[in-house]
Amino acid sequence: MSEKEIFDLLHRYASGNYAPEDAVKIRQLMADSRYHAVILDFMDAFWEKLEDRAENSPPVSRDQKDLIFQRIAGKMEPTIAPVPKSRNIVRIWTLAGAAAALVLFISVLLSRKAADSPVVQRDVPIAAVTDIAAPAATYAYLQTDNGLKLGLKELGTLPGSPALITENGSVMVRYISQQNNVPRQSQWHELVNPRGSKKINLTLSDGTLVSLNAGSTIRYPAGFTGAIRVVELKGEAYFEVAKDKKHPFTVHTGSGDVEVLGTHFNVNTSRFDSVMQVTLLEGSVKVSHNGRSDVLHPGEQAVVGDVIDVSRAVESKQVLAWTNEEFNFTGMDLREILKEIERWYDVDITIAQNVPEMRLSGILSRNLSVRQVLDIVSLSSGIQFTINNKIIMVTAGE
Repeated sequence: MSEKEIFDLLHRYASGNYAPEDAVKIRQLMADSRYHAVILDFMDAFWEKLEDRAENSPPVSRDQKDLIFQRIAGKMEPTIAPVPKSRNIVRIWTLAGAAAALVLFISVLLSRKAADSPVVQRDVPIAAVTDIAAPAATYAYLQTDNGLKLGLKELGTLPGSPALITENGSVMVRYISQQNNVPRQSQWHELVNPRGSKKINLTLSDGTLVSLNAGSTIRYPAGFTGAIRVVELKGEAYFEVAKDKKHPFTVHTGSGDVEVLGTHFNVNTSRFDSVMQVTLLEGSVKVSHNGRSDVLHPGEQAVVGDVIDVSRAVESKQVLAWTNEEFNFTGMDLREILKEIERWYDVDITIAQNVPEMRLSGILSRNLSVRQVLDIVSLSSGIQFTINNKIIMVTAGE
């Protein structure tokens, strides 16, 4: 192949507009040391293009790029520490000479320098869809207890409905702060953020801030009344609770309750069936379920099911990666990873019985398409997948 043909091939692969035979050629290139210099030249050009688009980008030397290439291609011992308590770990960034070297290099650049670049969807018939772009917007909507359903653009048009605020590219549903001389409303509202949607931010009437992940729903009063502030959650949300010692704040889920006065924490009921995961960043909270309870301190995490299992040292960056439009799969089970992919891309994944249990590690931008993410998972784990519209079949590799 000529250098121009190789550059064209790499560019198609980097942009996601590649055919299956292109992926085969990429693997062949990565396995042949004669082409490594050409691939590094492409990385040079790609990096410089991204540096032109990013502000305050640090210069990267040729030696650094070569080191990145060698580590990703599996030719050097990785510096990433192994995930403890597992004998079946696959590190996404140590793929042995596969095309994932290129994909991962590019995904790291995209995550660091151009994470806001949307994946362009091609105008093709539905029956021919074999890739799905990352969500480009939030598709959340509001429901009231009297059955009224409002899209985001309709907010603020009816009495008692919240305002829609857009700040720095983020969308927020904001309620008017309660004042002592203003009667509190008793009507309950429900904010629904469906699968395949960017996060939606919410400011409750007491000033509490909430970020709601895709595939999640929060139910709350338009104005808090009574001695306690109560909200109901299905899915995942990050809370920054406004302090009010006279009115404790409680998050109720089907798997337990979280009681606070004013603090920052993340609640996830989506990762495991019938289980609530609570991670505390600031302050203190009490988690309870079926007569059992435990108090968490900053940096701790509770998994609440039949029992309450508390971990005393948790990496908060991994827990909150979704709020920064990242996937952080460090030490995660393959099936947990696929559940996250289902929720973000609004797809249904069927896993064949012959797919083995395994754990993976890696950090990727959520702005990659589903095929780009699955390519990386596939090349690191050996699984295979097929995409047919929004149905994905996962099978064990040969």
